[in-house]
Amino acid sequence: DIRFVLISSAGVKRTGQLPFSILNLFKVLTYRRMSEKYVMASGLPWTILRPSRLTDAPYTSTDLNTLIRGKRGNRLAVRMSSDDDLYGEASRIDVAEAIVQCLHLPITVHGCYALESIQGDNSPEQDTTKWLNLFSSCDAA
Repeated sequence: DIRFVLISSAGVKRTGQLPFSILNLFKVLTYRRMSEKYVMASGLPWTILRPSRLTDAPYTSTDLNTLIRGKRGNRLAVRMSSDDDLYGEASRIDVAEAIVQCLHLPITVHGCYALESIQGDNSPEQDTTKWLNLFSSCDAA
C-alpha cells in the first residue's frame, strides 16, 4: 500500500506562542502547516508526524541544540499526542522509528501525531506493539 508520511514540526498550530513565534519569523512553521493541509486534501493515505526539537546527529542547523550537540541521554521513552501540544525534544532515532512503525500500523492512516522523547528507559525501539500502544493512546485523547 502507498502511504505519504509527512514530517512536519511542533508548533505549526501555535505560531503566535513563544518559542514558536520566534521560530516562525521566516514563516517556516506557517509553510509546514500549509503542507500538512495540502497532504490532507490530496486524497492519498497519509500520516503526519510533528516532532519536537530534534536531537542526536546529524547536526544540520545552527540552533542551540546543534551548538551543544544535544543527545537523547536518558530520554529513551516516547510521548505522543494527537494535538500540537508538546514542547520537548525528539530524538532523530525515535522519529525515524516512528516513520517505519506508522507504515505498519493501519490505525495511523489520516492521523497527526506530535512526538517527543522523554526521560525513562522504556524505549519502544523496534517493538511494533509498543508503537501501536503509543499511536492508539493518541486516538483516545
